[in-house]
Amino acid sequence: MSTRPRSRALVAAAASLVLGGIAVAAAPARWDLSAFHAFLLGGALYAGALRRHVAGESAPVAGAGAAFWRGAIARAGAFLLFAGTQAIVCFDLAPGADVRGFFVILSSWIVAETALG
Repeated sequence: MSTRPRSRALVAAAASLVLGGIAVAAAPARWDLSAFHAFLLGGALYAGALRRHVAGESAPVAGAGAAFWRGAIARAGAFLLFAGTQAIVCFDLAPGADVRGFFVILSSWIVAETALG
């Protein structure tokens, strides 16, 4: 692995954690989210939306840097839109719903996708 993909991965992972923190800070206080949730959201953003994108970008093509970051921003935006929509449903529209079963299934799927590729 060359330095460029590794540095892109580090930047993408750090940016994911920062974006997770910003998203949690912007969430309504009634959701009672904490720094732990920001870390989880940022980690999920990197693992679920950006890890494969970063790993797949190794060809040195002219202008590939800008295209890489546009793709990363689009993927991150889509992920945060999905996460925000789910949060609104869970916290505001159906606060009494028991979503533990769905959480276990989906988080297991994400871990398997990430760890097993």
